[in-house]
Amino acid sequence: MPFAFLGISNSSEAQHDYASRWVEKRYPSANVPFWKGGLYNHDKIRVGYMSADFGQHPVAYLIAGIFGSLSLMMTLYHRDIRGGEGQVMDLALFEAVFRFLDFDPIQYDQMKITHMRTGNRVAYFAPSSMFKTKDRKYLTLAASTQNVWVRLADAIGRKQLTTDPKFIDNPARVENSVEINGIVGEWIERHTRQEVIEHSANTHVIAADAHVGLQLKRLRVGQVVRLMGSLVDGVRDDGVSIHTSLTRSDSGAGACEVMLVEGVEVL
Repeated sequence: MPFAFLGISNSSEAQHDYASRWVEKRYPSANVPFWKGGLYNHDKIRVGYMSADFGQHPVAYLIAGIFGSLSLMMTLYHRDIRGGEGQVMDLALFEAVFRFLDFDPIQYDQMKITHMRTGNRVAYFAPSSMFKTKDRKYLTLAASTQNVWVRLADAIGRKQLTTDPKFIDNPARVENSVEINGIVGEWIERHTRQEVIEHSANTHVIAADAHVGLQLKRLRVGQVVRLMGSLVDGVRDDGVSIHTSLTRSDSGAGACEVMLVEGVEVL
């Protein structure tokens, strides 16, 4: 593969030259041109992606390489950090690409349903989409579990939606995904992206003692609680360090708060 040359030279000219010669040698130009000058008039723009050999496709090599690197990293972690033994990696190009098809093969095999285009929506849970904010920026939001949906509805001031038959569970929300995405989108459109970020939080809690731990386990979805304690850094049992965020304005990796809970009060 021409990708191997990336480890030999950083020169873009040399890489282009090597890739061109590799492709010409491996897949020489056909004697009969693929396009013979025919023009077609369509109402919509159609984007096509063609490959002469799916099994040897460069994208397959790239995807398999990603899975291989991740598998190798986890194998080394298991051996060096957790004291495990060596493991065998079984990786195939076709299986790596097949994974990227997500649920579509199963859906077609079991239900004979062909997955059609859904735009920015996820076909299997709702609400989910890319939403435009007041300051003309975009964010992706997906309520992938029932608990996330309940908290989202409460956060946007529409808790009553959780008992509406059209949105009471995920199958109902998927059936009415356009409507529920519209409701969530209207709320987001009234706020800047930063306001949405600061309106949200993802807090990991650590019980200060067994009594607090029992109180936390007894909490139920929908309860409003006050937690007393401190933001802390710590080290997990497997040796991995965890660090708390100290601001409400951050997002992405490292934006979660880690709280040592010393008291729990149900309001």
